[in-house]
Amino acid sequence: MLAENEDRFRGDQGRETFDIAMAERSGDINRQIAVLRDRVSREPGEWEASFRLARALLRARKPHEAQKILLAFAGFRDPGVDPVASANNAREGAWLLYWNGEPVLARALAETAMSFHTGAAAEMAAARYIAHIGRDYRKALEWEEVRNRRYPSDLAWANIAYYAFLLGDESKGWEALRQASDLARDGRSLFAVHAGLRKTNADRDRTVAYIEGWRVGSRRADVDGATRATLALTALTMDRDPGDEDLTILRRFGGATRDRDLRLFGEGYYAFLRGDHGGAINPLTEAYAMTLNASFPGRKSFAYPLPYLTYALARSGRMDEAKALVGQFSERVGRDNFYWLAQAMIDGMEGRHERALDGLWYAFVDPPSPGDFAIPPLYQVLEAAEELYEATKEARYRALLADMAMRVRIAWPFAWAYAFEARYTRNPESRRAAIAATLYLDPRSSRLKSIPSNDREEARALLAKAPPFRGR
Repeated sequence: MLAENEDRFRGDQGRETFDIAMAERSGDINRQIAVLRDRVSREPGEWEASFRLARALLRARKPHEAQKILLAFAGFRDPGVDPVASANNAREGAWLLYWNGEPVLARALAETAMSFHTGAAAEMAAARYIAHIGRDYRKALEWEEVRNRRYPSDLAWANIAYYAFLLGDESKGWEALRQASDLARDGRSLFAVHAGLRKTNADRDRTVAYIEGWRVGSRRADVDGATRATLALTALTMDRDPGDEDLTILRRFGGATRDRDLRLFGEGYYAFLRGDHGGAINPLTEAYAMTLNASFPGRKSFAYPLPYLTYALARSGRMDEAKALVGQFSERVGRDNFYWLAQAMIDGMEGRHERALDGLWYAFVDPPSPGDFAIPPLYQVLEAAEELYEATKEARYRALLADMAMRVRIAWPFAWAYAFEARYTRNPESRRAAIAATLYLDPRSSRLKSIPSNDREEARALLAKAPPFRGR
């Protein structure tokens, strides 16, 4: 039927929107780029089309073309366009490049955002990007404090806390987190809590005690319960080797939240990390069903358990079920970040490594907002690449994993990104720096255990001479 009606309604905006949606749903990157180029050529003042084309070009590994498209957006030179809107668009473009590990290319968009001189939050965020790109974390902290004074928020306080921990000012970090909790209405600021606990080398007892005391500004019991359960999950499982006591703790915090999918995912993820793929299937299946029902076709997906459930089924000899699961998700919701990860798991386990590598990259380029999920989406991508490498020993997974880890830590110096890079990069200089950074940010990192002790001792000597992140 689509073929019979291919030429109908050409030129109609509704038809163009349909064509773009179908191209993106197909997964055919070349088709997406062609359709979006056509749209941008006829609607140069439509930011959404330019942004989506840039994202597709990043998927095609054409970052310079992506930057060119974003900088060419007609609205940046149109005096009739609201300058605040233009600053917001430029910041969004900078953000896209920045989080794809292209800081040099992102800088031009950040400078464009600042050029409108509106005093908008987007301009201050762009100034922070520029400082961050230059690894001037003190200046980045200063800009975030300026933005927070004018536009206070829990997320700004969380960023301030993160930079403070990064720079070794732990008292300032904990005070900023107290301020963040007073303003919080959800779990957006938990990434900084997680970072503080790891940076200060908190053991299990201290971590649990802090989680028990965490509150959000809404003072709603359901939100408090969900954020504590989320924090427990990340603190006890991400880059950790969870033991029996950890499962008991996860169940305790998970049982105190109305978010049943979070409790079930925690149990399934625990089994997954311990290599019990069969034991992970039932709780992950239940968690997936709940998150699938909360997803919106073509708009927003919350189905974060899908990749883990797919892989658990595949590793348990139930590949046909895994394929059916992913196929049904594609039909019902579309091809989003979680679809590409799940499909990559299937392709990789069946030896279609080129397709699997593309899927991992597509998921990396277009992650959903991290604030909506317990396990950060970019961590999931790196973890998926790690699983495929360890299962197949295909060297290209290792190379892609190291490259993506480097891109993540350029965008934001997460301890876990450095830990992935330390374990998998083949570059000796990058490896030494990543080991040192991981020791500084998370001395209890599980992935560090695979690093020979003499390499860790060398990194400790480097830390004693020059702590990272304080160079400017």
